Amino acid sequence: MKKNYVGYYTDSGKALHIVIKALPSSTSLGIGLNATMDDLDDPNGYAQDKRPHGFEAGCLTRVDLRSAEDIPQVMRLINQC
Repeated sequence: MKKNYVGYYTDSGKALHIVIKALPSSTSLGIGLNATMDDLDDPNGYAQDKRPHGFEAGCLTRVDLRSAEDIPQVMRLINQC
């Protein structure tokens, strides 16, 4: 399963690092957050840090991307990090 690294900076300069992975789904592309960066598809070596812990209770960790209408939900998934 391919995992992709996403890193960006907030307005305050804080770096956010997440891993997005494609999850199997019969009707859509499942997009999930990885708790760690292990086994990451990162050919350029951008992901230097690790996330040793999981996500906080109640955090959304998966979204099914069925159409463009689901993109805001995907952005909420990413931004909660």
